[in-house]
Amino acid sequence: RSGRVPRPHLRPRLHDGLQAGRRVTLVSAPAGFGKTTAASEWLADGAVSAWLSLDSGDNDLIRFWRYVTTAIHQAIPPVGAAAQMLLFAPADSGSRSDASTSALIESMLTGLINEISAQSLAAPLLLFLDDYHTIHSQSIHDTLSFLIDHSPDQMHVIIVSRADPPLPLARWRVRDQLIELRAADLRFSTEESAFSLNQVMRLNLPSEAVAPLDARTEGWPAGLQLAAISLQGRSDEETNDFLTTFAGANRHIHSYLTEEVLLRQPPQVADFLLRTSILQQLTAPLCAAITGQTDSQKILEMLEKNNLFIVPLDDEQRWFRYHALFAETLQQCLQREQPDLLVTLHSAAAHWFAANGQLRNAIEHALAAGDYEHAAQIVEQAYRRLGMAGELVTLRRWLDALPPEIFDAHPRLHLARVWALGYSAQFDLLDHSLQQAETALAEQTDAESVLARGEAAALRAVLASMHWQTKQALALTEEALRLLPASVAQEDRWLRTVILQAQGNEYRLNGHVEPAERAFVEAIAIARSLESPFLIL
Repeated sequence: RSGRVPRPHLRPRLHDGLQAGRRVTLVSAPAGFGKTTAASEWLADGAVSAWLSLDSGDNDLIRFWRYVTTAIHQAIPPVGAAAQMLLFAPADSGSRSDASTSALIESMLTGLINEISAQSLAAPLLLFLDDYHTIHSQSIHDTLSFLIDHSPDQMHVIIVSRADPPLPLARWRVRDQLIELRAADLRFSTEESAFSLNQVMRLNLPSEAVAPLDARTEGWPAGLQLAAISLQGRSDEETNDFLTTFAGANRHIHSYLTEEVLLRQPPQVADFLLRTSILQQLTAPLCAAITGQTDSQKILEMLEKNNLFIVPLDDEQRWFRYHALFAETLQQCLQREQPDLLVTLHSAAAHWFAANGQLRNAIEHALAAGDYEHAAQIVEQAYRRLGMAGELVTLRRWLDALPPEIFDAHPRLHLARVWALGYSAQFDLLDHSLQQAETALAEQTDAESVLARGEAAALRAVLASMHWQTKQALALTEEALRLLPASVAQEDRWLRTVILQAQGNEYRLNGHVEPAERAFVEAIAIARSLESPFLIL
């Protein structure tokens, strides 16, 4: 962002992390201490960098490493392609435990490490993991530790977090492999506070006014910015009164943000802030859909211009997000003042995301609204895509959030649960969900139900092959192929490759090489037409 406070004294600390043998830098401090800004100083030095901004949805092990390898591949195009392919490889037996999935990730990371080691880089590869405090998956922590423990000299990991992550920090610290930046390192000096207030925020305060603000915020950059926003447009007398009463301790931030920022906005802007606080990311059409305000783009640009804790996510001013601390305060105000409005807002957001093809966001908001019927409809549309991408943890979380009775009206949800359980080796649960789906679909004759019966037959074939019931599996694949003609939608063509693969496996197990080859060749051709590494492998 423009107008940053220069902090040259942090650069030597950051560059210390690149000394030989040091593998990781941890930037850990509470919200609003400028952690991301400090870490991004490295980007301006022309480093080879891969940056990943995380959120709670990234706790899916497969998704996390797909994003990391994609970021690395973008930074060094020769590196990461093979790792991405391996992430999509299915288990040999059609099932995989959490332990074996982690083992697969470690195998992938070994190849990735070797690829990076073989590169002749002018500067080290810097892997930034921002907002790591949103990650709570132990399997992700374990596999990230593996990467850091075995990382080559050409690579350095920078973790930015509000809290110390559950990684072996003590071991790395003792081995001098860790550099740490804490709140004490990130606090503004008096000079930096003066620069922020007078050069960035253009308040032109005398030094005797800057000093108490700096002392009361204890150098907390966000607290200082909050103070500066409330000081804009005040008379000298009002400024003096504010300096006398302002307190920057965290326990005052909520009331301060409410009284000194939110209540100072025009009613239309304040209402916009409260209603859009439920969104992780904001764009004008989405904001208009949930607020009814047709000038949403103008408001977003005004919020950015006035430094009202909004961060642009692109160069075209199309997508934004609120500073997390500000969003949390707004959400608390909304919950306290208009709790009945939350359902309406989440429901409107769910419908907008669904209409714009962003099904993951649509499901999250539908669940938040308690609109389980709508959520179920979208999950039925999305579950095969998640299955093809390997994001089964996310799929299972959504299904677990739905009440049991919703499955009676949506039999394909039972099939979605089979996919979600597919790598868990919980055969009794798999069989039970299949039975429920088959019972619900038995009497239905519409086209969608016929396709769903074909899907159930394919899944039965997979289960049969896992139990070496080859004759039954072949019969089931033939039934599935009969129900799923070749000229179907892309997602159903994806299912056809699964059937052909199961069919090819059964022919091969019985020594029938030529029909096995024909099944595999057709499956690969369809997978290539869909550009799916998961299916091709």
